Amino acid sequence: LLGLVANSLVEEYERPAFVWGRSGGGTLKGSCRSYDGYDLFALMSVASDEFVEFGGHTGAGGFSVTLESLTTLEERLSLALSHLEVEPPSTEIPALHINLDDVGENLWSLVSNFAPFGMGNKKPVFKIPKAEIKSVKQFGKENNHLEVTFNGGEKEIKAISFFSDPTSYSTLLTPGTRISLVANLEKSFFRNRPELRLRIVDIVQS
Repeated sequence: LLGLVANSLVEEYERPAFVWGRSGGGTLKGSCRSYDGYDLFALMSVASDEFVEFGGHTGAGGFSVTLESLTTLEERLSLALSHLEVEPPSTEIPALHINLDDVGENLWSLVSNFAPFGMGNKKPVFKIPKAEIKSVKQFGKENNHLEVTFNGGEKEIKAISFFSDPTSYSTLLTPGTRISLVANLEKSFFRNRPELRLRIVDIVQS
């Protein structure tokens, strides 16, 4: 719901929007949406000490703050926004086009050869066209993270995005729909269980 409100505010006022609501225990949960190329993750990083936690990507994100932080959060974000360089949304097509069938240990082994990743050595980005959505769900304690499962032939491929929901992207996410997925490949070791998955960078209409 907060994501839908943020989207509406962006459309009406043509600027990034942050909205929040009470979740109990003195903590507020919020959602934000970008406008005109502003990098929301970079914006929140500048004021990171104001948040209990935050995450997301360039165009959308989520966060939690204390009631005390609200007295300074707006001023900090406004100041950071005034100094933030605007980068227009990239129209560059990722160089590495793959199919869902390519997602596996062999590809992970190849990607791992280029590690460690960081400044100056970004993770490879893959574009997977016409990926068929099998299911969409929210997960996490607050149900504020997104998991999209794709039909990958004889296997299912999971893709996730933290602090996101189906309204975070420009195309409708419904089972049976084919979309173009832009993502990084990663291996999760949650609860000591290794699992290959995709980290969503963007989802666009196929």
